[in-house]
Amino acid sequence: MNKCSFCAEQIQEGAFICSHCKEGLQGDKSPIRSESLLTTTQSSSDNIDNEPLYPTIVRRYLSSVIDIMLIISVFILSSYLLPYNTDFTAKLRFGIWLVLVLIYEPFCTSKLCTLGQKLMGIRVRTVSKLDRISLIQAYLRIVVKVLLGLISFFSIMFSKRKRAIHYFASGTIVVSAESI
Repeated sequence: MNKCSFCAEQIQEGAFICSHCKEGLQGDKSPIRSESLLTTTQSSSDNIDNEPLYPTIVRRYLSSVIDIMLIISVFILSSYLLPYNTDFTAKLRFGIWLVLVLIYEPFCTSKLCTLGQKLMGIRVRTVSKLDRISLIQAYLRIVVKVLLGLISFFSIMFSKRKRAIHYFASGTIVVSAESI
């Protein structure tokens, strides 16, 4: 194990970022400013030091499961709290469900991150600069994801940067949170 020359904490072999101070590390484990990691992408196939970390399929899947469980929990909770005894509560319940289905994932992905993404340490970013994605990109990503279903999911295994078809369509990529 090496030590970070910025905070002197031990770092794992081959780490790109110190897990303690979150400073980026060069090949010799000396710190580089984290801001420079936001705009670095791999420019050639032999330059892997600048390549962001890509989460495993399992982490992506668990992120989606957490988000689905959250949505189902809100559905169940709203069913108990807002029974169909009046027209207003029925409309309110439908509105809550509609917001969750149509707004939760795209809005959170473009502005912050979903609960599943936060817990699994993954972020959806633009391919070119690893910036936050726009709301339009988030909706395009969701539409293609829903239309293609599992076909898009299985395409991750065949992409060098672990991108599914819906990521190609929207110009986005999934990276580990410690990469940005």
